[in-house]
Amino acid sequence: RQPDVPGNKFKLKLKVEQGGESSESELVVEIRWLGLTAHVSNLDEAVEQIRYIASRDEIAKIQRAKKKKREDLFREFWEERDPSSHTAENELMDEYYKRVRYSNEKFGTFRDGWKTAMGMIFILFGPPDDIEVSHFSPPDGRSYQRWHYYTVNRAFLFVDYNGFGDYELLEPYYSPYGSARR
Repeated sequence: RQPDVPGNKFKLKLKVEQGGESSESELVVEIRWLGLTAHVSNLDEAVEQIRYIASRDEIAKIQRAKKKKREDLFREFWEERDPSSHTAENELMDEYYKRVRYSNEKFGTFRDGWKTAMGMIFILFGPPDDIEVSHFSPPDGRSYQRWHYYTVNRAFLFVDYNGFGDYELLEPYYSPYGSARR
């Protein structure tokens, strides 16, 4: 059967019987698209996940397209952003979807981690250079995290309003003078 999307997994089982003896073995095979990162396992989801770097028009165009054309448009989207088109890999696409996967693993709560504020910032900027954590800070008793990105002179303040680790972006700011506003 031809897979519809990459990441389809199949389990092959082999049982050999000979002379009253039998032996069994199984192997899991995963089918992926050539030329796409191994971190993409569902095209529709992958298209939705580019919303931090794609325009609404680009996403809508891909989503409206029929199945085969959708795949072609998705590939074109990433080919236009390939930092080294002379290589087989698209390093930017691979890094982007690694960050999506990491965000899902680390920042997911009642929604996928890539859809959270921390997930968005992590996907766009990568790991922070420094993290300040304040647990149950007075006067409101909430937990805060401030992520610092020194190379781009940015900091992001997150607050956990409900106490369940679902941090929201409270204060994005940029200081051209290197001092953070508090």
